[in-house]
Amino acid sequence: MKLWTRITICRSSAVRSLLLGAMKLVGCYDSMGGRVMPGRPQKECEAGTRNLVHLYERALAEAPQELVKLDEVLHGNGTLSPRFDHNFD
Repeated sequence: MKLWTRITICRSSAVRSLLLGAMKLVGCYDSMGGRVMPGRPQKECEAGTRNLVHLYERALAEAPQELVKLDEVLHGNGTLSPRFDHNFD
């Protein structure tokens, strides 16, 4: 998995071009070409990235309290927050 991640990050534009060209040759560009990171940030991703950073910062602020509650539950004298009611299935 680490190897695939390193390959698709492509810090070099030459490697990126070679990888995308190879994908076109073997016929998997349409299904896998989007997994290769572009050389520059894409403008259409800016709003989504800002939203993800905001959610991450909010989660970091709430994490210590949630971990204390979880520790209390594990020791038999507490209740989990409603945040743990979701299983995302």
